[in-house]
Amino acid sequence: MKKMILSVAALVGSHFLWSQSSTPTDLNEVTITANKIDQKQMETGKVVSVIDQAMIQRNMGKSIAELLNQASGIFMNGANNPLGTNLELYFRGANTGNILILMDGNPINDASFINNSFDLNHISLAQIEKIEIIKGAQSTIWGSDAMAGVINIITKKPSLDKVNIFANLNYGSYNTIKADVGVNGNWKKIDYLLNADFVKSDGFTAARDTNDNTTNFTKSSFDKDGFQQMNVQAKLGYRINEHLKVSGQFLVTNYKTSLDAGPFTDDKDNTADNFNNINNLTFKSNKDKWSVVFTNTYIHAKRKYLDDSTDISSFYSKFNSTDYKGNTLTNELYANYRFSKNTNLLLGVQNNFIQSTYNYLSVSDFGNFVAGIGDSAKVNNTALYSSFLFSPYKQFNIDAGFRLNRNSQYGNNATFTFNPSYLLDNENKLFVNVSSAYKIPTIYQLYSEAGNKDLKPEESINYEIGYQYNTIDFNFGVVGFKRDIKNLIVYVFDPNTFQGKYFNKNEQHDYGVEIECKVNLSKHIQYFGNMTYTEGKGISDGVSVNNYYRRPNFVSNNSIIFNYKNFSINPLVKIVGERKKGEYDLGDDILKSYLLVDCRLGYAINKHLNTFIDLRNITNTYYIDAPGYNNRRFNFNIGLSGNF
Repeated sequence: MKKMILSVAALVGSHFLWSQSSTPTDLNEVTITANKIDQKQMETGKVVSVIDQAMIQRNMGKSIAELLNQASGIFMNGANNPLGTNLELYFRGANTGNILILMDGNPINDASFINNSFDLNHISLAQIEKIEIIKGAQSTIWGSDAMAGVINIITKKPSLDKVNIFANLNYGSYNTIKADVGVNGNWKKIDYLLNADFVKSDGFTAARDTNDNTTNFTKSSFDKDGFQQMNVQAKLGYRINEHLKVSGQFLVTNYKTSLDAGPFTDDKDNTADNFNNINNLTFKSNKDKWSVVFTNTYIHAKRKYLDDSTDISSFYSKFNSTDYKGNTLTNELYANYRFSKNTNLLLGVQNNFIQSTYNYLSVSDFGNFVAGIGDSAKVNNTALYSSFLFSPYKQFNIDAGFRLNRNSQYGNNATFTFNPSYLLDNENKLFVNVSSAYKIPTIYQLYSEAGNKDLKPEESINYEIGYQYNTIDFNFGVVGFKRDIKNLIVYVFDPNTFQGKYFNKNEQHDYGVEIECKVNLSKHIQYFGNMTYTEGKGISDGVSVNNYYRRPNFVSNNSIIFNYKNFSINPLVKIVGERKKGEYDLGDDILKSYLLVDCRLGYAINKHLNTFIDLRNITNTYYIDAPGYNNRRFNFNIGLSGNF
């Protein structure tokens, strides 16, 4: 009964801002790119949350995973583990890998991962202008992996000044140092940005020491798992004429981190070295009613895991090493024609070339074991897509689209979108969305020792219905959603042959509700929060199974922002409900619910300098996201940022 009361109270009291700003916000003024064209948020029926620059500044010093973990619909397992932890992003209850990550509108999911996800450790919060979270099935516009939604990370734009210098310096718990410095500006027809980011942390033990009955990992005999990262970003744009601009972007990052051997198991010589390079070239043309965009994006990723086993050794393993490499080349051309103020037609073609290799070596008393994927493992996708945005009269908007995809491995598949919305007046909007999505088999699922070249794509249909209310002082939205996935790709292990293989065999059926709201309580006080409740079940061989592993049914984030003169106070309360442990996790079947309290204090020294202290997990709560691993207890971060 107590848990039910807590859930109901949190449901009633949970609110969050659709556009998470620290100033009064009119959603008719918030511009989004959910359909690859600029739109006011009230003009579309898509469910979009925008994390703006004001909120990013209030979270400076955190990781992008920690920031996203505050958004509705998202639960980031690993966000509060040691830096460099392999993150599991659950979006509306969907599995990791069922969300597409974009950078400036270009897909950047990593082909070297088994599930084709992207490692968010590679992007610094200091390099981001804003984040758009587009929810529901989005494959018609964005392609594979957008089963549950899309996260579009929009990087900083060059300043309009000739020269602008910005910098951030942070120090916090676990001897963590973060430094960021950059310069950007405009000169005649050229705009530019150069930014470098450095992070170093002693960290703490990732694995929990079972001999530490106090659950205080600072007293553990296990070694600390440190982290070090260097990140460099460059952007250069040239306006050829008033209608045509060419721009390029380069982002390279490398981080090294220590790892433990597994849950409850320390390891002092297990390391990971991760490298990622994203390159983009874009041509944009705007003239009269036409806009045309061509993009070329190349991503190269390398990951090396090394355990020489001088610390932990057995006859099963004396040494093991794994190298992963992934290459993705995406070329895309799309054009939008505005027939009138209320009618747009978007047409596009996209080609993806994906290649990935991996090599595994293990040395034991039984001999050497070698596995891997060679250079011949590659897949090519070509897609044609269209989106028609139409307002037959002032209050009624229709977004309809279709995508046809051709895959070199399995053949053809298609998706659709039908998304009408109706403005009751300038403040109230109703919307419905029925859309389909797909996720192609990854290189690993096709070509590894467990691979199956007969795999078909996972396919889903997503349903949404919602209501949005918007005024200058009060924004509120509620949406119910349902997602049905078929041809789920699963790994099946045969105990007789001791071998496994991937098959299309299961279904997944998820549903839930989200509430987001923001209230300007006064000139100096603003309240915002969110709530997400999800349920789901899998169907395996015709039998219903509870497979919501590590994913809470209930998550809520609540915050108040106090601003007075140069001072600001921003407390945040996060509630996470019970979760079912992972299928192969140790420990209790149910992971307990928990409540975390953070508070950030800020002070603007002058118009150029700001300082803050960020207090996290103030109550020093012990909680578990992944059994056998530690989360941060009470910790702090202090920082100074400048813009000149």
